[in-house]
Amino acid sequence: MKRLATLFIHCSALLLLLPALVKADNAMDETALKASFITSFIGYTFWPNESQIENKEPFEICVIGDDPYTEIFGFFPKEGIRKRPLKSRKISENDSSETYASCHILVIRLATKKKTETLLQSIEGLPILTISEFSNYSKQKTMINLSLRNDKMVFSVNRDASSVAGIVLRSKLLRSAHKIIWSGP
Repeated sequence: MKRLATLFIHCSALLLLLPALVKADNAMDETALKASFITSFIGYTFWPNESQIENKEPFEICVIGDDPYTEIFGFFPKEGIRKRPLKSRKISENDSSETYASCHILVIRLATKKKTETLLQSIEGLPILTISEFSNYSKQKTMINLSLRNDKMVFSVNRDASSVAGIVLRSKLLRSAHKIIWSGP
């Protein structure tokens, strides 16, 4: 009888925790989905002088701010994307802009939009694909913004920001975008 009571208590505790576990699992699924999107963007992006870069150089994904991605990127295939390996690292808010020089992609997860604006000003013109996750993206200058809308992952593209950096986004990526910000030629 005592074992049955203990089993009942454990099952009851598990049932009480189940909503939290499901929520955590959904958050991990969203993070993994965003990580997949981020790596997919590499296939539709061309950096300046890319044809002059040796194909064995890794695509480097840098994350600044809260970082749920670096560990996930470690599970991606070692051969990487476009026959180049994938490398990821976390960057501190206190690092100098020279730290970003080797980054192909910078995922920005800073606590405030002001910090993000300051960071973007410091790297403006550098050939770094910038990605954010703001709910209100219209005034941001990151090149791509990921967000979840109605349980669907969508992304917006800022062609003005990518052209300043000399980054070309393929038309297939643009056609898939939820929203495109562009002043035009």
